[in-house]
Amino acid sequence: GTLIKAGEQAGAAEFIVRYMDNNPISDEWTGHWDVRILRAYMHQMLNALCEEVKKEEVVKRDDKKFGLQVMEYVKENYRDPDLNISIAALHFGITPSYLSALFKEQTGLNLLEYINHIRVEQAKRLLEEDYSLTEICEQTGFRSSGGLIRVFKKETGITPGQMKKIRSQGAKES
Repeated sequence: GTLIKAGEQAGAAEFIVRYMDNNPISDEWTGHWDVRILRAYMHQMLNALCEEVKKEEVVKRDDKKFGLQVMEYVKENYRDPDLNISIAALHFGITPSYLSALFKEQTGLNLLEYINHIRVEQAKRLLEEDYSLTEICEQTGFRSSGGLIRVFKKETGITPGQMKKIRSQGAKES
């Protein structure tokens, strides 16, 4: 069970199932429950899982398009308030820390900051269209107006209200 869960977290659950199908535990092993033999079987399976995960990581690391795939995924899913590094990692079948490191390596960007950047850019567009903060939160994946304001100010240096005020003053002067 632990190996299957590890395989799932590493995005290799199918590999574990395939391995078990191709290398079944002999009835004579389970009939005697010889711990040494079962331990050796589990050790072999663990080694095979590690090798499989290592191969997959090399493929993703060498594939410079992977960072672009992650960016596209974020652009398609930024409205989901549950979108975070863990959810993205689950989608791509790798661990959150590995996704974060790989994304940074390939793009030079922090993944969480990138998610927030995409959300703030959309929030700016919606501010121009005179949406309320509540509506903007709903359409950009922020759970609350407080979260939107905090991230917006960090990204732009001003609050959404200040940006709206600046834009309305500019429109009056025109």
